[in-house]
Formats: sequence, structure tokens, C-alpha cells
Amino acid sequence: MPQLPRKFLLRVFRFDFDRLTYIYSKSLFIWMFETIVQKGLFYFFDIGTTTLCDMLALTGYKFVVLCPIAAAELISYYVSYGVMLVCGSLFGYFFFKTLGRYNNRNTLAAHMQDVSLNKKTFMLG
Repeated sequence: MPQLPRKFLLRVFRFDFDRLTYIYSKSLFIWMFETIVQKGLFYFFDIGTTTLCDMLALTGYKFVVLCPIAAAELISYYVSYGVMLVCGSLFGYFFFKTLGRYNNRNTLAAHMQDVSLNKKTFMLG
């Protein structure tokens, strides 16, 4: 069994409940604040309508990404940066693809997609 560095052991086995409560409540406040800001941006930019619970779920997926990053940090800081880059880009792709379903604006591109020039619409005109 390999020897773990002393710095790692001190960081892992020193438990402070007050610090854990502070970090948890701070993270929860930032998560709620982020959700409210994004909901407000949806409203002011007229992007679409979404429920607060949907926005809370969408912004909560970042905690799933933090699990592999934290696991990679146990290996090395450099590995965790690579995992952060990959997982962050995948999360960004997922988030923006998901936001596409809330875009309900009347644009020319959406109209052209709905009324395509296939045989059925060509014969009607």
C-alpha cells in the first residue's frame, strides 16, 4: 500500500463541522442567487418562459461535474485542471443545447424550418 503524504492526511482527516456548514450554506446561497439571476435574464431578454424549478435543476447540474473534478484532484492538481476543462466544456454544450428548447421567438429561421419546400407544401402553393 502506498504511503499517503502527510499534507493530504491532515487535509482529509481534520474535520470541522462549522466550516462544513459555512461552505454548504454559502454554496446554497450562490446556487439560489445564480438561479434567480438567470430567471431574470430570461425575462428581460425575452428568451422564453421556464419555471423556477427547471432553472434550479439546470443550474444544479454543475454539482455533477464537480464530482469527477474532486476525484481527479486527489490524483494531481494538473489532472484536475484537464478534467475541469473537459467536463466544463461538456456541461456548457449541454446547457446551451438545453436552453434551445426555451427559445420560442418568432424568427424567419423558425418559420422557414416549419414551412419547408417538400412535395406537400410545394403542391399547395
